[in-house]
Amino acid sequence: MLEFKSVRKRFEKNEVLKELTFRLDAGEILGLLAPNGGGKTTAMRIAMGLIPFDDGAVTVFDKPVKPGAVRGVGYMPEERGLYPNERVEDQLRYFARLSKMSPTAIDRRMVELLDELNVLRYKNKKVKELSLGNKQRVQIAAALIGKPQLLILDEPFSGLDPIAVQFFSNLLRKYASQDAGILFSSHQLDVVEQVATRIGIMKEGQLAFDGGLEELKKNNRKSIAILRFQRDEASAKREISFENCPNVISSTVSAGKAELELSVERISVEEIALSGLRAEEIVEVSYKRNTFSEALSELYTEEEQTESVKNEVR
Repeated sequence: MLEFKSVRKRFEKNEVLKELTFRLDAGEILGLLAPNGGGKTTAMRIAMGLIPFDDGAVTVFDKPVKPGAVRGVGYMPEERGLYPNERVEDQLRYFARLSKMSPTAIDRRMVELLDELNVLRYKNKKVKELSLGNKQRVQIAAALIGKPQLLILDEPFSGLDPIAVQFFSNLLRKYASQDAGILFSSHQLDVVEQVATRIGIMKEGQLAFDGGLEELKKNNRKSIAILRFQRDEASAKREISFENCPNVISSTVSAGKAELELSVERISVEEIALSGLRAEEIVEVSYKRNTFSEALSELYTEEEQTESVKNEVR
C-alpha cells in the first residue's frame, strides 16, 4: 500500500530523513514514534505528495508519489484541516467530492460516518461551535469520507480524553480488520502500545526499529529479578551484597527484598548464594518484563527520550 525506499529529505542544512525505508501493507496499523524534529510529519507529508523529497522512492498503491494530493488516501494533518466557520456537513461534502463520489453516495456515507462517530446531531453546526473532542471526530470523518484503503493520521489522539482515545483506538482496529492500512504518529506511548500492530521508531531520520512490541522488548531487554527473602534475627546480621555476582549489573536491597538488574534472562540459586543469601532464606524469585517506555529508552538518549513524549512532535 505504502512504501518508502531509502528516502532522503533536507531542509537547508538539516537532513530530516536519511535513507528512510519501510512498507505498510493492508490490515497493518503502523505507529510512528520519534523525538522532536525526528521526521514523522515530514514523512507523512511526503507520502501525501504535499512536499517533495530529495532522493529515494515513495509509492502509494504501487504507484510513484508525485507532487499534489494523492488519491484514495485518507489524511489527517497535525494542524488539522477543518474550516472553523463552515458547517460540518458542507466540509464533509467538499472532502467527499475530492474522492469523486456521487451526490447520493456522499449523503449516504456522511450520515453513516457521523452516526458511527456519534456526531450526527452536529452536522449543521459550524466547526468552531464544537468541543475539541467532537472536532476531532469530524476530522476523522473527513479522512474516512472517501472510503480510503490507506489512512495517514498525524497525531490523531492529541488532546483527547481517555474515553475518546479508546473510541478512536477501536475505530482504527475496525478499519484495519477490513484490510485498511493505517499509518499514525503519536507522542503517547501507551496509545501506540495499545493500538499499533507494528511500531516504527525513528532515530536520526531512519527507522531504528520496525516490528512488534514484544520484539522491541526482547531486543532491548534488561531483565529485572525480584527476590523476596526472610531471615531470622541472627541471619539478619549477615551482610548481603551482589557485587560479586557476575551477571548482576546493579542491585537495590531493602528489608526482605532485593531488585536486581541482570545481563542475562535468569539468575541461578548458585549465583544468588554469592551475595550471602542462603537458599532456605529465599521465599520467592520473580522477573519483571520491560515496559514499552523502558524498551524505548534503550534506543534513545535521555534527551531524545524526553523530547519524544512532548506534545508537539514532528
